[in-house]
Amino acid sequence: MDILKALRYNLLLNEHLPARLEQCPWSLVYSTQRHGISLGTLYKSMGGMDCSTSTLTVIRDNCGQVFGAFCPTTLRISLSYYGTGHTFLFSFSPQLQVYEWKFSNSFFVKGSPDYLAFGGGGGLFGLWLDDGLIRGQSQRCDTFDNDVLSSSDDFLINDLEVWAIS
Repeated sequence: MDILKALRYNLLLNEHLPARLEQCPWSLVYSTQRHGISLGTLYKSMGGMDCSTSTLTVIRDNCGQVFGAFCPTTLRISLSYYGTGHTFLFSFSPQLQVYEWKFSNSFFVKGSPDYLAFGGGGGLFGLWLDDGLIRGQSQRCDTFDNDVLSSSDDFLINDLEVWAIS
């Protein structure tokens, strides 16, 4: 079951997207329920998309907490950080909390074969996911000055979805 549709979170998140995306359709491009648990498969699902396609990564952890990240580009493996100041983290705990860029650094998104990370600074990531999409971490980071998004710093991923918005 789609996390966003089931919980109707997409209506709340839509208000925080860049204005150019307000009327754009959302399409589910990756889901651990449909595609299995593999970061490599997640990256492959982005392969045919234009790099200007925005993505919304949504996670439900093993305690039922829902959180994630918006990125104004597709998710991909990269040698350095990518993204723009429109990147943000969010958490429903239980109401929507959005953590926008704080201008302290440009560590928006880092894609590696071994992990996917959003935000950074001082060795900490706002959101970090392992290559098996089984485990993750959320810590306060300089990029977004966010609270911990998940139910605890270290969490298990119950469901993960990536939505394309274009």
